[in-house]
Amino acid sequence: MLGILRSVIDAVLANRLRVRAERDGTPRSTIELCAILQRQGRLASAEKVAKSGLARYPRSMELQDLVQSLWRRTGKKRLAELEKALAQSPSAQAHESLVEFFLEGEELDRAVECAKAYTQAFPKSPTAFKVLGRAHITRFHRDHVAEDGAAALRAYQRAVEADPADASGHFAIAETYYYIGVVSKALLHLYRSMELKPGQPEADKLYKTLVRLPIEKEEEHELLREVEENDEAHFRYAPSSGGETQSVATGLPEQTVREVVRISTLAGVRRVAFSRKGQEVLAQEGQRHLVQAGAKDAFLELAAGFRRTASLSAKRMGIGAFEEAELSWAQGKVVAAASGPTIILVETDPSARLGTIASAARDFISTSQRRGGSGHA
Repeated sequence: MLGILRSVIDAVLANRLRVRAERDGTPRSTIELCAILQRQGRLASAEKVAKSGLARYPRSMELQDLVQSLWRRTGKKRLAELEKALAQSPSAQAHESLVEFFLEGEELDRAVECAKAYTQAFPKSPTAFKVLGRAHITRFHRDHVAEDGAAALRAYQRAVEADPADASGHFAIAETYYYIGVVSKALLHLYRSMELKPGQPEADKLYKTLVRLPIEKEEEHELLREVEENDEAHFRYAPSSGGETQSVATGLPEQTVREVVRISTLAGVRRVAFSRKGQEVLAQEGQRHLVQAGAKDAFLELAAGFRRTASLSAKRMGIGAFEEAELSWAQGKVVAAASGPTIILVETDPSARLGTIASAARDFISTSQRRGGSGHA
C-alpha cells in the first residue's frame, strides 16, 4: 500500500516539476525531476530530461555529472556490444562507432584514446584523422587546453593530406583556425572547401563572418596560448541578450546584477563579487556597491586574479577547465564558481552552510550563460 502511495506521489511531483522546469530560471527543478524519474526506474526518460536541461544550462556541473552518470548506467550494454564488435572485427566502422559512443556521452578522454587507436589501425584513412580531429576539438572547446587545439589541427591536416579534395576536411580546419583567431589560414582553407563543394550553408555563414575580421598579428602558437590563458576563444557569434535591459552602472544585464545582489542576502554571506572582462558587480547585505571609475576594490581584484590563476593551474595539471573551488581561513571561507572569463566569488562566515551557497553560485553561473554572461556562442 505504501509503495502504491509513493508511486502516486512521485507521479504528481514529476508532473509539477516538469512544468516548473520549463519555467524555472535555474537547473534545480530539472535535477529534482531527474531524481524522481530515476526513482521510478525510468532511466531513459531521466537521461532525456537531463540532456534537455543541459542544453538550456550548458555550464551546470550538476547536470553535466547527471547526464554522464545516466549515460553510463543506460549505455553499459551498448558499450559492451561495441567493444565486442571491435574485438571480433576491427573494421573502420567499428572504431568509428566506439569513438562516437564516447563523444555522445561526453567521455572526451576516452573518445580521444579510441580515435588515436583508429588512426593507428588505419593510418592512411582521411576519415580516421577527421574523427581524431573532432575528438580533440570537442575537448578543446570544453577545456581550452592549447595542446588539444594544436592536435586537432594536426589531425585535420593529415586528413586533407590523405585526401586533398575533401571539402569537409578543409572546412574543419577553417572552423578551428577561426575559433583561435588565425583568420588568414581560416580563409585559405574555407576558400578551398567552397571551391571543392559550392553551396555549403555553413561555409557561406563562416565566410560572411571571416571577411569582417582583421588579419591576425600573432603567430598560431601564441594565439593558442592566449585561448588557453583567457579560457575562451577569440572570435564567436555574440549571443542575443533577448532584449533585456542593461545596467548603466555595469553594462551587465539587470537580471545578472539582481542575482548577484540576491546571493548577498543568503544566510552567512558577507559579500559577493562578480567579474567578467572588466564588467564587475560588488554586493553586500542586499545592496549593490558601486566602484568609482579608476578606483580599485581588493575583493573584485581577487575574483579576477583568482579565476585566471585557477584556470591556468587546472590546465597545467591536466584536469581541464576550472569551474569551482572553496577556500578557508580563520576569519571565514570563500566559494568560487566560474565559466570561461566569468567568475562569482562569495565570502562567507565560518559557520555558513556552504552547500546551499555553492549551489546558488553554480546555478548563477549556469544561468548567466543563457544571458550571454560568459560570451560563449
